[in-house]
Amino acid sequence: MLDEVYQEPNLMPSDLRFFESLAPLNILAVGEDWCPDVVHTLPRWARLAEQVEGISFRISFKTEVPDLMEQHLGPGNKERIPLYLFLDPQGNRIAHWSGRARVADQWILARRNRRVYSELSKEEMEQLTQEFRIMYREHFRRENFQELKDLLAVAFGIPFD
Repeated sequence: MLDEVYQEPNLMPSDLRFFESLAPLNILAVGEDWCPDVVHTLPRWARLAEQVEGISFRISFKTEVPDLMEQHLGPGNKERIPLYLFLDPQGNRIAHWSGRARVADQWILARRNRRVYSELSKEEMEQLTQEFRIMYREHFRRENFQELKDLLAVAFGIPFD
């Protein structure tokens, strides 16, 4: 999946122009390769950094940066990956984001009927996993990316596209 997303990051010219306007910008991604949200989103950021001068991109495993994970807990004071930190050239945090897009969270909660994943039967888990992969490919990859662009637009005072 990492290779698929890396080969087809679906970066539009407007995405590249937007990030060119933010450069110089440092992006730190924190995640693990077992996490579907990391696998579906991180390669696009790597490709973006390759294509936009002035954007640097670094990756850390969450076990390597426990202090950052603790400083950026998600809802319910839980760790969520991926965690993306956007930093200025001096290393000051401009914005951060973790987990998955709101629309993806809402979809998965509805599909689980608000149950936790461990409460699902094996068949339900397999079906949910298959549907989730399809939804990520068709919708959630772009939703995640757009949510982050919107966050950065607010942080930088740039009108939304």
